[in-house]
Amino acid sequence: MLAASFGGVNLVSPAVRIFSWSKRCSRHCHVIVIRRFAPNLDHLMVTFRQTMRQLSMGPHALSKEVEGSYEEAVIALNTLQSNAAYLEKTKADRDRKRHLSLPQTVETAKRIGLMLDNLDKLAVIHISGTKGKGSTCAFVESILHNHGYKTGFFSSPHLVEVRERMRINGKPLKKDMFSSYFWACYKQLETSKAQYDGDMPTYFRFLTVMAFYVFIKEKVDVAVIEVGIGGEYDCTNIVRNPVVCGVSSLGIDHTSLLGNTLDQIAWHKAGIFKPGIPAVTVPQPENSIQVLIDRAYEKGCPLYLAPESAYDYDWLRDRVDLGIPGTKQSLNASLAIQLCDVWLKDHKKDITERKGQYVNYIYKSPLKSEYIQQADCFHLNEFTVKGLVQCFWPGRCQILSRGGVTYYLDGAHTPRSIEVCSQWFKEVSHRERKLKRGQATCITVGAFADQTNYMVTNEMQLTKCRDNQKAWLDLTMGTSQWGRTKQHTANGFRDKVENSSSHNRLSVANRDLSGECSDGEGVHISDDCADNGRESCMRTELFGSILDALHWITQGKDASLPQVIMNVPSVGLLREADHLQVLCTGSLHLVGGVLALLEPDISDK
Repeated sequence: MLAASFGGVNLVSPAVRIFSWSKRCSRHCHVIVIRRFAPNLDHLMVTFRQTMRQLSMGPHALSKEVEGSYEEAVIALNTLQSNAAYLEKTKADRDRKRHLSLPQTVETAKRIGLMLDNLDKLAVIHISGTKGKGSTCAFVESILHNHGYKTGFFSSPHLVEVRERMRINGKPLKKDMFSSYFWACYKQLETSKAQYDGDMPTYFRFLTVMAFYVFIKEKVDVAVIEVGIGGEYDCTNIVRNPVVCGVSSLGIDHTSLLGNTLDQIAWHKAGIFKPGIPAVTVPQPENSIQVLIDRAYEKGCPLYLAPESAYDYDWLRDRVDLGIPGTKQSLNASLAIQLCDVWLKDHKKDITERKGQYVNYIYKSPLKSEYIQQADCFHLNEFTVKGLVQCFWPGRCQILSRGGVTYYLDGAHTPRSIEVCSQWFKEVSHRERKLKRGQATCITVGAFADQTNYMVTNEMQLTKCRDNQKAWLDLTMGTSQWGRTKQHTANGFRDKVENSSSHNRLSVANRDLSGECSDGEGVHISDDCADNGRESCMRTELFGSILDALHWITQGKDASLPQVIMNVPSVGLLREADHLQVLCTGSLHLVGGVLALLEPDISDK
């Protein structure tokens, strides 16, 4: 789908797809494609126009007009994004020079007075992975904050406002704090750019360096750093001596940058491993776990395997629910527990002592096959339990109730993670329906394209839209083409269903899913009825924004939605339902756009 961040808030564009069905009728599918920029929120459009006007004037004009406010900081930040045409034109050159990413980030840090020796003073927990790395970081931050430490947390992407990417003690930076630190960094870079051929850092590189700057100035006790993409060449990897590293579950994603296979992706993720610094991972598919072992062995990095569930540990009290719901969160929580355990033991030691204590581990395992060790389960103290229970990470298996509507939000964006999300939705929505009387109708809102901004072309959006449409239908219609691989566990390997495709596009059997793209005007999804004995018909709806789509879905049942100047057509199936259950998934950008409407103050939580 979906959303560009102008003025720190998500603006919406193509394409949202909605499936709905009722327990009392045959299964009906309603396809909705959100089309063009039309969020119907005046203040967002004002910020958008300001941004575009500033961009057209160029960065020099921008710097002259800046007054230092948060809104102006966001406008200036957005000038650091390159447009899609330029990125496509320079792709080959960038691929050849990606190894320069880290030297360039180090240079950017120096330009604002931040040296690597300064970074060495941060007690960093560095986490990569494909699925669950953000949730793992959130658990880590919550656990250590409940132990009484001042925490810094850098993550990406943001849901609604860019300041969400930098958190102190679990809270996004306040607007005035973000603005103050932003201008402190930006103006130093502006002043020095003449010495660097007018060069300014890219969007993510700037935010990464700014985050380190903030955490040092704020004197945090621990800096929890989530990798952006990959690990080996990621901007966050300028950290030389983290206290501990983690790798969450691996999967197929960002194939144009990381490769088409799990072992290629694993190589990049393991790029954050450092000599003598312990690393912890979770059960992984066989090929990828071997790559992690090989890279750890080559780097002299002790490697541990976390238990498969947080409930394998000895809890202080009876089993309680984790703060982030979802079946996979128990694995993420287990990884977080191990990372915190290492950090709590090692963070006060100097780097020589920290590395020295793992010398025996490194040299007593001369064989690669013996190099990974199972991490122990242990007793969880009250602070760890409290951190697990109180952890809040919006947009991940999040449930919001509004009048006659319950929204289920999850930013899953790979076929496997969407399948897990679907199982979570099935379980929790069923429990809710048992408590509700009357007829309940389920709606699924799915994202089919990428975020819209000047970094993404219409062609790129529409191609991804069509591919994801096929993958989504494959999953929802039960024709998913999943192969069987093996997954590394504490007791060797076991079979696990996993995506066996060499890329993230799935074919759909026995269905004509041809989608036609119409030169940037949107996506036309042809009417289609399934074979396989299923009563399933689709129809296409076009809306100007997420807000319009939500009004169509809720049929007046959610009075908290901002009003729109439109006549909402009556849909009998939806209007007659006593309660609506709306699942929103497929993209964190989509979830962010929905949250911006349902909880406008989410960035302050």
